[in-house]
Amino acid sequence: MQHRLISGRSTNVEEQERVFNTITNIAKATSSFHPSHIIGNIFVRLQAEKQMAACISKQEVTVSKVASSLPPYGNTIIPYEIIEKHTRSWQAHLERVSDFLLTGKGSWWMEHENGDIKFYDGEQPPDNHCEGPSLHHFRSSNFKSEEKYLEE
Repeated sequence: MQHRLISGRSTNVEEQERVFNTITNIAKATSSFHPSHIIGNIFVRLQAEKQMAACISKQEVTVSKVASSLPPYGNTIIPYEIIEKHTRSWQAHLERVSDFLLTGKGSWWMEHENGDIKFYDGEQPPDNHCEGPSLHHFRSSNFKSEEKYLEE
């Protein structure tokens, strides 16, 4: 399936460019530009990068195991004091999530008596999330269709 979507030639060229850029960066950053030093230095650095990548993948596996043992995360609660103190950040956040606010209190968010705001964005959402906005994927939409959607 992948070969139908991605050209093998372009994938190979991109991989060669990636390796060449790595080698060029290593040569610029770590060599004295003497021909006898460059090749040996590149081999040492490439080997070190491969070993580091293997260490990173091991760390990711360990982190994933630990993360799977954590309890499910809850809903986000933003205290009123934070809202008052950081009004610009609060305004920017509201602009980013504005589609979810249109349905009103109780669907995706609610306000507590003390002024705290609770967003229902945890792992166990309430049943009435179907009232939320229609989500658009970047591959199936474009700027014109988004502008038209926003105008409606």
